[in-house]
Amino acid sequence: MVTQLTVVFFVGLLAVLWMRGYKSFPVLARKFLCLAPFLALVSLLNHNVDSDRWGTATRILPIYFALLLLFLSLLLWRARGAALRFGAEELFLGLYILVCAAQIPGSANPVWALSAWSWSAPGYLLFLMAGRATSQEEFAQDKLPAWTLLGFIGISLALVVVGLLTGRADILFHTRNFGSIYASTAMLMFLMLFIGMGWVTVSNSKRWSFVVLFVSFVCMVMSLSRTAIAVLAAYLAVIFTGSRTQRKQAALALALVCATIGAGLYFVGERIDLDVELFQSWSERWGGGDYASAYGAARALRESKFSGFRAEVFRDAPWHGQGFGTFRHFSEYTDAHDLLVTEAFENSLLAAVLLVLAYSLPNVIRGLLVAELRPVAVSILGFIILGQVTGAMLSYRAEGHYYTAYPGWTLFYLIGYVCGQLRLRSQGADAI
Repeated sequence: MVTQLTVVFFVGLLAVLWMRGYKSFPVLARKFLCLAPFLALVSLLNHNVDSDRWGTATRILPIYFALLLLFLSLLLWRARGAALRFGAEELFLGLYILVCAAQIPGSANPVWALSAWSWSAPGYLLFLMAGRATSQEEFAQDKLPAWTLLGFIGISLALVVVGLLTGRADILFHTRNFGSIYASTAMLMFLMLFIGMGWVTVSNSKRWSFVVLFVSFVCMVMSLSRTAIAVLAAYLAVIFTGSRTQRKQAALALALVCATIGAGLYFVGERIDLDVELFQSWSERWGGGDYASAYGAARALRESKFSGFRAEVFRDAPWHGQGFGTFRHFSEYTDAHDLLVTEAFENSLLAAVLLVLAYSLPNVIRGLLVAELRPVAVSILGFIILGQVTGAMLSYRAEGHYYTAYPGWTLFYLIGYVCGQLRLRSQGADAI
């Protein structure tokens, strides 16, 4: 019953947001991106309160509803005469979506492949177009991403505390990443992308600098994930990208965060045996403190397990994928811990190439040279590089991972924004 009420609440909230913002497709898309991460609460409550009794349809209903409303907003926005510009990124992404769809009939589980494709890939294109249509003023004045990060703090801290008090820290989400509301490291990567949306607010406020850095430590470091540590480095790079004054502000916020977390661990440690609940798990996860060896061993294990898949992709069937979201049927893992290898295995090398072209890396690199776009470009590049090195973080797309499309949605929104702003600057320069 709790799950059903939560679904009704989110569907109603999506409808209210649509009625208030349907006239502006890019504004509505940004609001939906800020709400989307909290839809994972449906799955969380269904698993922990209702014992999974309501099934898959209940969990993904708000996702489909959000995409439908966003598409309707796009049609109405265009009908009112709004200018919608397209670029090469839309072309390459559209071709990628079609190639992925062509792999579905031959997949190991066509029904799951179709459902995973339907809530992931079309959303990439919608949010890419929304990002391109977002003005600099809309981007800079919106404080909703910062409030979304504040929401992450409350939920994540509550779940960490519940996990420690009840001894369910390792099983609360059916995953080791109990420090986050998400059920995979893909969602930790999402937080790094999300700061690309909220950096304007953060750069102008010591309070929000503290909030964002606090989120990064709580949700990433406490996840006990090697990927989270790598993400934290890139996350901090985004925070410290800016003027000298902003860097001083971020450094002050970092010092305050470290002091706050240290004090929190001390007081919690007085009441809970953190050596058993937390630090012992850290020690075991990191080879008793030998971090370099633990990371190297984990990487070597992945390489040995996935070498056969690489050989199959590049030798036996380089132009034919195994079907969208089907890696899980060939391995105990959901991906090859290599974004492009996973794409090639599932959707063919052609799809992997089209995906790289849709990333528009030359434009994103150009964005590094523009002060107003540099933090967003750093966020995009950090996500892509870490996603390629550590895993298929665009979307895991395995059974049970209903919410891992969000990183891809946010990634393409930011790519669209950077490409749109660069085009406007180029047109302005030509006019002069």
